[in-house]
Amino acid sequence: MTTLNATLEIDGDQTIIRLDGELDMDAGPDLVVLSSVAAVRSDMRTLTIDLAGVAFMDSAGLAALVRARNLCDKHRAELRLEGVGPRVHRVLELTGLGEWFGTERPGS
Repeated sequence: MTTLNATLEIDGDQTIIRLDGELDMDAGPDLVVLSSVAAVRSDMRTLTIDLAGVAFMDSAGLAALVRARNLCDKHRAELRLEGVGPRVHRVLELTGLGEWFGTERPGS
């Protein structure tokens, strides 16, 4: 079993979820739950998911990010991915989702 540590911060109309560990089939549902909690806040305008501490992400982690984005769209909020490292960026690019999430190549 892998470990993903997550913290949720609320700052006005912005919610920040900071992740540290592996975003995989064991941890993906946790991100979906946190995203759901954030999305139902009526005053939330931006959900930022900080991936700087994510060392590994598989298809289940990617699916969790897609669900978070869909939740934000449903609640008219913006989803931002920050701290996207080279490994996570590569998964996003290989799946064609890098542009959809608005991510940039690490270091640019």
